Amino acid sequence: MLIYPIVGMDLEFSMSEQDRHPGKNGSAWHTRSLLLESEIAWLIILSVLDVFLTWALLSRGPQFIESNPLAAWVFRQYNIKGLVAYKFLLIAAVVVIAEGVEYAKEGRGKLVLRIGIIAAAAVVLYSVMLNLRHPF
Repeated sequence: MLIYPIVGMDLEFSMSEQDRHPGKNGSAWHTRSLLLESEIAWLIILSVLDVFLTWALLSRGPQFIESNPLAAWVFRQYNIKGLVAYKFLLIAAVVVIAEGVEYAKEGRGKLVLRIGIIAAAAVVLYSVMLNLRHPF
């Protein structure tokens, strides 16, 4: 059962041994839910906010720049569509890696995603502060 957490609440949920190691006792591997659903959901939510706030700042003019050199290059070459694709391809790669790590070593994938959540939250908070300090 997935419980949607409220900000500040623990993101833990329990899984049976069958859910954690699919394929045993005749179950199909593809029926397993993600091991890190809550963490993935938070990372996606924060990433959407990050892209939206980044776009809001970059669309104001040259006084705001993308500080990540690779993301800045993608934005210059492909505009916001490229930046969105870049961002979510990275998130997809991190999620796939974290799920694999979590499957192999319980708790490690969750740690990777929680660090990512903290980093994404810091970026979102910084972008909010910039938006508040420099209104349209």
